[in-house]
Amino acid sequence: MRISDNPMAKLQSPRVFRYSLILMLLLLAGAAAVAVSLTQAQQANGVYDTDGDRLIEIDNIEQLQAMAVDNNGDGYADRDEWRDFYANGFPLSGNQLVCDRSCNGYELDRDLDFNDPGSYASGAVNPDYQRGAGWQPNRNFNAIFDGNGHAISNIYMDRTLTDETQDIGFFGSALQASVIRNIRLVDVEITGRTRVGGLVGLNQGTITNSSITNHSVTSRVSGTVVEVGGLVGTNFGGTITLSYAESGVTGNGSSVGGLVGTNFGGTITLSYATGGVTGNSGNVGGLAGFNNRGTISLSYATGDVTGDGGFVGGLVGQNFGSRVASSYATGSVDGSHYVGGLAGNNADGTVSSSYAIGSVTGNHTVGGLVGLQGTGTISGYYNTDTTTARGPGEGKTTAELQEPTSNVGIYATWSSRNWDFGNSSQYPALRADMDGDGTATAAEFGGQGRTP
Repeated sequence: MRISDNPMAKLQSPRVFRYSLILMLLLLAGAAAVAVSLTQAQQANGVYDTDGDRLIEIDNIEQLQAMAVDNNGDGYADRDEWRDFYANGFPLSGNQLVCDRSCNGYELDRDLDFNDPGSYASGAVNPDYQRGAGWQPNRNFNAIFDGNGHAISNIYMDRTLTDETQDIGFFGSALQASVIRNIRLVDVEITGRTRVGGLVGLNQGTITNSSITNHSVTSRVSGTVVEVGGLVGTNFGGTITLSYAESGVTGNGSSVGGLVGTNFGGTITLSYATGGVTGNSGNVGGLAGFNNRGTISLSYATGDVTGDGGFVGGLVGQNFGSRVASSYATGSVDGSHYVGGLAGNNADGTVSSSYAIGSVTGNHTVGGLVGLQGTGTISGYYNTDTTTARGPGEGKTTAELQEPTSNVGIYATWSSRNWDFGNSSQYPALRADMDGDGTATAAEFGGQGRTP
């Protein structure tokens, strides 16, 4: 065969090679142009979405308040009569738009402090946010709010001074499509009547990686009727994950919890509460006051719990038709009746792979793990050295609870992926990936006595 008849030789000829090279360069140039076009599109999406991620940027408290009249996060006030109010936070000129294309929420660009003039666009602190009724809650929020890890500090609300009866929190209510994430509330004082929470009064959406804590003063959430929680008043079918509350919670009514007042059909996982909880009626718990057909897993509470009525528990006041799994409570618990180190009442519910180590006292039907056991099932332990209460569950000494340093013996069925068994002088602690580095540890999940 002649070389000229070889198809490979034709492909390797100088002319064909030049054409191929030119075609390749054109393709590369086209790809680069597309990339530049995409980048330009992502960088220009209205006056207040400069990074093009479809989240409107918040840089001051006036914008934070204006967000309350744009519940779907599209950059327009929900009603015509609210346009001027919205423009106070997001002023425009000419044909400008807050968002050009399909924004669906907001994001915080920096820390904000209600006591700091630099946090206001006006350059002056608004005294109305620190007196009287205080902050006006964002209601019916149904979009994304991303705190980007920033903090909002010195939040004050006393909505009992208004005619508002329910849904009191930084967000009064968050609907099913809402996503609230990566936000910290610091030094909070919130008072309301019903469904009162530090972050959200009534949550039906998703809350993740969010917290309420104190830095210079004691954070406090209180309510005068029912359903009061450090983070959320009522979690109605919503999801709360990788979140916590380090605040004192008091309620002059029922369903009071360190993290959530009532968890009705919702899910709480990888979350914790450390503040003391006090309620003068039924359903008082270190994490949740009333777990009603909901799920709590991989979560814990360390605050002391006091209830004047019944159904008082270190983790959950009443677990009704619900599930508690891989969770624990360490605080002391004191109540009137149906009092338990983990749950005051387990009515047609399930408790598994859990423990309680606090002292438990009450007038009657008192248990180290569970006070009153209904038709549900229980698999867990309580500490016989720290409380004289007995009841459902298995009693173990401090040494027996601390001795296993892996999932053996009494912890043979407990997953080492979820639990850090520590050394022979430590109780099991839960693991979580709070910093998002792909590794779950006990130290980053509230410390729990574990060193980094």
